[in-house]
Amino acid sequence: MRDTVVDKREKQLDPLGGQAVIEGVMMRSKTSYAVVVRRKDGSIAYKKAPLPEWVRGGLMKIPIVRGTVALFHSLKVGLDALTFSSNVAMRDEGEKELKGSSYGFVIVVSIIFGLAFFVGLPYLFTYLIQRFTGFAKGQFTFNVIDGIFRIAMVLGYIWVISLSKEIRRVFEYHGAEHKTIAAYESGGDIDIESTIGKSRFHPRCGTSFLIVILLLLIIVHTVVFSLTGPISIALNILIRVLLIPVIAGLAYEIIKLASRYPDNILVKVLTYPGLFTQLITTREPDRGQLEVAGESIKILLNENIKERDDLILEEQEE
Repeated sequence: MRDTVVDKREKQLDPLGGQAVIEGVMMRSKTSYAVVVRRKDGSIAYKKAPLPEWVRGGLMKIPIVRGTVALFHSLKVGLDALTFSSNVAMRDEGEKELKGSSYGFVIVVSIIFGLAFFVGLPYLFTYLIQRFTGFAKGQFTFNVIDGIFRIAMVLGYIWVISLSKEIRRVFEYHGAEHKTIAAYESGGDIDIESTIGKSRFHPRCGTSFLIVILLLLIIVHTVVFSLTGPISIALNILIRVLLIPVIAGLAYEIIKLASRYPDNILVKVLTYPGLFTQLITTREPDRGQLEVAGESIKILLNENIKERDDLILEEQEE
């Protein structure tokens, strides 16, 4: 099997990405994605689907724009993967499955809440400090304090949810995803014995992407609002929201550079905080979780997916 896997990798020019889901892992290439979930009875269920043509097309060749495209499509794929994993769990519990539209509503509400909580509140906290203490009058000081508030709130939120047993399981699968991708990228086997010794930290992780965005927000906000001059609170917050896709595009390019030039000092400075945050967002996985992550890559590469008796096809869109 190893020769076949290596042959597949030679054709797979772009690195793989992934995401932890409920009792499972989603792996993604430049053409498709696969979700593998551990069922309650110990068997494995999976779903595989192609990525749309527009995600593979010319937009992904334009710097910064491709980062914005990747961000929004990753949200879509992530929603599909979470919906599938949730429905597998609910089916095993005998509960009614949720439709994609239900999860879509939850995601929309979550995005609105996230923007209000992580964009609006830090700005208002900093504004109140400026108004009642006279501190943070300059754009640089204001945006540094705003950024510190935002980073503290994000890290605090991640730490609080990590206390949940269910979220800890997701973070363990997150670690399994990283270890398995590391084994894949090293050119070795992707069985349990080969992945167990790999690092659970990865520079292209979504956590690193998020932290780079938070750091870039401080820099970009300082530059932009130095140019705009005094504006209303509402317009200030609106501009901050509209800048998020652009900053996400910049962060995407930095993460790509981190993968290409891992020893560059500037790249290390920008990505190290994200790797540090993975101390919270990843946990050491067990062998069963590593098996699930490995099966996800094998299914993504069409590796003998029909040979195992306990590998149950739940849904496939190809």
